[in-house]
Amino acid sequence: MKSARSVAQLRFRFILTAMLALVLTLAVLCVVTSALFFAANTTRADAAIDVLHQNDGGFPPPTEKRRPATEMPFRVTSETPYETRYAFAQVEGDGQQVEFTTLRIASMDEGQLAETVRQLWQGTAERGYRDYYRYAVFRNGDGSGTVVLLDCYSRFQSSFLLLRSALTVSAACVVMVLVLLVPLSKRAVRPFARNLERQNRFVTDASHELKTPLAIISANNDLTERISGETQWTRSTKTQVARLNALIRDLIDTARAVESADEADLPPLDLSELVRRCSEDFLPLADAAGKPLERRIEDGIWVKGDAEALERLTGVLLDNAVKHGDAGGRITLELRTHRRSVLFSVANPASDIEDAEAERLFDRFYRADQSRSRTTGGYGIGLSVAQGIAERHGGRLSVEKRGDAVAFTATLPRRATKDPERATT
Repeated sequence: MKSARSVAQLRFRFILTAMLALVLTLAVLCVVTSALFFAANTTRADAAIDVLHQNDGGFPPPTEKRRPATEMPFRVTSETPYETRYAFAQVEGDGQQVEFTTLRIASMDEGQLAETVRQLWQGTAERGYRDYYRYAVFRNGDGSGTVVLLDCYSRFQSSFLLLRSALTVSAACVVMVLVLLVPLSKRAVRPFARNLERQNRFVTDASHELKTPLAIISANNDLTERISGETQWTRSTKTQVARLNALIRDLIDTARAVESADEADLPPLDLSELVRRCSEDFLPLADAAGKPLERRIEDGIWVKGDAEALERLTGVLLDNAVKHGDAGGRITLELRTHRRSVLFSVANPASDIEDAEAERLFDRFYRADQSRSRTTGGYGIGLSVAQGIAERHGGRLSVEKRGDAVAFTATLPRRATKDPERATT
């Protein structure tokens, strides 16, 4: 059966990835375009300053025909002297004497400009920006020199307008792409949804088909034992039939793991009592394996869920800890509430599992220790099934390394009481 939740998650990730790629691309384009435009304006301003310096504070008459406005570098036209605001100052006496050859700046009086020129002369930068003025300092060997300030307000304004226009167009593109991507993503994930449905149907059908011959084999084996008595061959057959039945159950659970459960159809249950009851069966098993089980179960924790599935989740985590934990290590089971969530964790020493290998434990048919897994009869499906059960209940199952120990934590939505109507009365 196709899982609507899995398909919806895939659609969300597809849309999110596409939109992030688009936003990052447009952001880089806006920044690069604005930076290039600003750099081009700075180059033209420096070229204008150099022309003023070479011509003692004035622009030479144009000697060429008018060129396109987009042509680089800076070229003087008949309009250039009237549209350019600048100050050309001669400096002597280590900056103490400032004389303006040309003064075409109205935002500051001559005294303020003279103080600005002294500060620029005493600085170390030869070129740069002072507010929205581009300046250049030309020093002579005798301690005198020239300072040129060029008003670049219009250039700054053009750069800002370009950036704002680019951001506005980019935002409009993002909205348009998002509007188009939402319906188109359905078509994009349709093959995945169809393949997922076929895969789950095949696994379920094949598992059910295998049950009949296994039942016949088990019945024939039981009949043989009644007639001829139990032998090592009948015991072996019984063991393998049991293993195949467990594998079939895991395969069915794996196929069901991708199905999302409707919360309205799930009954409330006391998870504290369920975990306490299920863990009782593992106390003697853990002691026999030399891996004592320590339980920390908070009382009165209610959730909405399938009791059989949550028992399976508890059994998988404890069985995994007993079978695959380090010899002599202590197994810790903890059930507690955290804000609006329930945290159910099982931790056990596992020094043979590396940090990078931990996440792969949820892969189907993956076994960290092949030889030990064969000895314990594992197929590498249980943790994948447990993860699917947690997701079916609106939660998740995660794994982390804590020193030499590995801890599996199921996070489930919390239900405050058994009956919410009773709690409000």
